[in-house]
Amino acid sequence: MITSTTLPLSAVLTSRTFTPAKVQREFQWQTLQISRLFDDLVGAFQRMGLDPGEAEPADPVEAVEAVEAVEAVNATVDLFPLLRDTAVAVDAVVAASQTNIGPEPAPAVHRIKEPLRQIPDAYYLGSLVLFTTNDTEFEVYDGLQRLTSLIIMLCVLRDSWPEIPPGDATAFKTLLKPVDTKTGRRLNFPTSGATLAYLIEGRKLMRTPLTEGDMRMRDAINLFQDQLNARWNSARRTAFLAFLQHKIQLTLTRTDNHSVAYQMFVGANARGLDLQIGDVLKGLMADQVRANGGTVKQIAQCTAAWKDGQQTLRQGFDDFLHAVETYTFRPDLADDDDLDEKLTPRPKGHRRRRHQPHTTGEKLQLVLSQHVTPDETHDWLTSDYAAMVKVFEKSRAHTEKDQVQGLDRAFLQLSFLSWREWQPFYLALGLRYPDHTRPAYAQYINRLVRDCYLIELLGWSEGKRRVKFMRAIEHLEAGRDPFSYVAPNDAGEPGHDTRSLLFFAKDIALAHRALRAPLMAKEKRGAIVRWIETLHWGAVVPRACSDNANVEHVLPVNAEGEWTTTLFNEQERDDWTHRLGNLCIISKRMNSDLGRAQWDQKRRAFEAIPGTFKGARLVLETSAAELPDGERRPWCAARVQHLTQQLAEVAEHALRET
Repeated sequence: MITSTTLPLSAVLTSRTFTPAKVQREFQWQTLQISRLFDDLVGAFQRMGLDPGEAEPADPVEAVEAVEAVEAVNATVDLFPLLRDTAVAVDAVVAASQTNIGPEPAPAVHRIKEPLRQIPDAYYLGSLVLFTTNDTEFEVYDGLQRLTSLIIMLCVLRDSWPEIPPGDATAFKTLLKPVDTKTGRRLNFPTSGATLAYLIEGRKLMRTPLTEGDMRMRDAINLFQDQLNARWNSARRTAFLAFLQHKIQLTLTRTDNHSVAYQMFVGANARGLDLQIGDVLKGLMADQVRANGGTVKQIAQCTAAWKDGQQTLRQGFDDFLHAVETYTFRPDLADDDDLDEKLTPRPKGHRRRRHQPHTTGEKLQLVLSQHVTPDETHDWLTSDYAAMVKVFEKSRAHTEKDQVQGLDRAFLQLSFLSWREWQPFYLALGLRYPDHTRPAYAQYINRLVRDCYLIELLGWSEGKRRVKFMRAIEHLEAGRDPFSYVAPNDAGEPGHDTRSLLFFAKDIALAHRALRAPLMAKEKRGAIVRWIETLHWGAVVPRACSDNANVEHVLPVNAEGEWTTTLFNEQERDDWTHRLGNLCIISKRMNSDLGRAQWDQKRRAFEAIPGTFKGARLVLETSAAELPDGERRPWCAARVQHLTQQLAEVAEHALRET
């Protein structure tokens, strides 16, 4: 169950205590994010007319007394019923919290009357995704960086205040140090240097040992200290504290299901640094090593081994994690259904259970949590993990080369596909044949390319692709060839299971037909046209023919001018716009510049291409070719049909030769 409530910061902080979920990272925000947060808050503070400025107000005693009244009432408010009762309207919750807490600072007089502006009455700072641990504690799945930064800011505001008025001192104590908890701290974010714990308690910070999270927290402390300097007099601090408590709004999104909280965490990282699944799991691993008694050195060694994989695979690391997870947990990811049953025809009226999707990393947490000692974690990282990184690195090598050939050419072709169900099978293949120079390995990779493009042309669903490749992994690990069929022998012993990566004559015929049909789906169109472009080049392919390139419709999708008056009629445009013969690869810039350009402009642009894109050259050759029917128009339905047939035959040859 998921519930959400929007509350002011004071109500959020006094609701319960907070602790990081195990999947969380160390404190990651750097000075850029911290300064941006502070500037945003001060800007909102001023736009609302709540900033009295650096000079003392006419009667500072009145301001102090007003805030004392606010905090005196605030100390008696019980907001737990509001948090428990999610049926209460958001506006009612906010109004109730503000009404009970007390008066807000009076807005300053605005001198500018025109144009009329609506002054905001709140500043929304996003949401916190929380797992309800018990009646007094939340685990923070998302928003931890933001929440930690706000706590640090409150601590620095308190500690840099020369003489805190009694009401403000009470407010700080209520916000930061609950009295009914074991730690006595609102947020428990353990680090080796205990930076946040010491800061909340007002103690002198430790010098060593410090993690990267400790160092970033101390950078944040220094930045807030520089900003909240002597120019912030007592009245301004009082007003700013009241602004933080009553005007900052956060949405508490809560669930009592860890899996749901994790999925929301991955999908809801809306502020701060971009979140990568690898960083989430790295934080979980470090937390596991620490919980198992690991030293700072052991945590650093495990983190370094994990980072080596991230740096090796770079942009491909998330795909790698997905492949590792699917390969490791493939029976579970099949939803515990028998794979044979999934591939057999369904009787009329029969309904199968749908595969339940999962978020990448959700299952892989189990691998890390099974290690009971830091040495086990380190051994896994330097053996299984390192071996899988090495296998996956091979499939990424083409990204570093200007020209690719052999297996790099095959992996380049696989990279055009918009789906990745083939990757776990490739991982299993690489682990079975660690010596990538063996002929069997190369033969399997080439067959994999062929079969993936047959699957693409046949338009298989994600579920069918997934089950087929899972079955192929089982065949591979059983020592059987997943690409071939072995008939039963004379003794009646069964042959190879035919329902792996094996295609029959009817499948091949359907794929050939798809090559001549309109390619309506954008992802399929992009993959097939790029794949055929590499086939034009033969054994050695320049990477530029696919990188930084787009699919160009010679006859534009939204045609106008001579395209509609002299070259194609309406029926022909419907029939031939998305056929192979009307498609080619050109640079993204040229594709953008041409747009709906007329034929002569496109012809001149294609003639200026220096030979990088062979498909575009074929368009020019076809436009000048003599057709059997004597067609004279430079680009028309007959020419598109002629080139479509030519390109389909190139693709069919590639599908046969492996």
